[in-house]
Amino acid sequence: SLPERQAKTGGWKNGHQGHGRRKPSTKEVDRVDVVPCPDKCPDCGCTMEHKDIRERVALDMNPVKVETIIYQMERKRCPKCEQVTQGKPPGLLPKCQFGNGLLSYVAVQHYLYGTTMGQMERQLGIGYGSLIKAMHMLSRIWEPVLPLMMKQYQGAQVSHAEETSWRTDGQNGYAWQFCTNDLKLL
Repeated sequence: SLPERQAKTGGWKNGHQGHGRRKPSTKEVDRVDVVPCPDKCPDCGCTMEHKDIRERVALDMNPVKVETIIYQMERKRCPKCEQVTQGKPPGLLPKCQFGNGLLSYVAVQHYLYGTTMGQMERQLGIGYGSLIKAMHMLSRIWEPVLPLMMKQYQGAQVSHAEETSWRTDGQNGYAWQFCTNDLKLL
């Protein structure tokens, strides 16, 4: 340091509040676990007395786990016209074994974050071919929307296009991104 700067002391100044981690509000907390203290002193073995409770905030996560769900769909018959109707399971596309939550997770992880289908297969315990078939099914559902999105992109006042190299199964290729303030096409 220069001689004129050597006299300056670093660190906080008197009265400064600091910018440390803030404690989350009760709405932001997912759960509160009580961690018991031993009843006996670890040094002398005497019975311990309650003093107070100190809180420590931690961030953790549960590993991604695929749930197997059996939907028992109630069926009813109309006594007048003999029509049979059954309940529809929530968040499940027709003739699809995978729920919408799982489909969206796989699509986001693969297409947005670049997680390979092989990694997804190992992580989720679902076969590679099943994951590919599910993504192909999603692409057929979204196919009619693509021309509308392209038209919206072409009509935007401000648009941007970008190209980057992209490896697929060890082969060099390119990925293109076209975006506006409200739209992104990959």
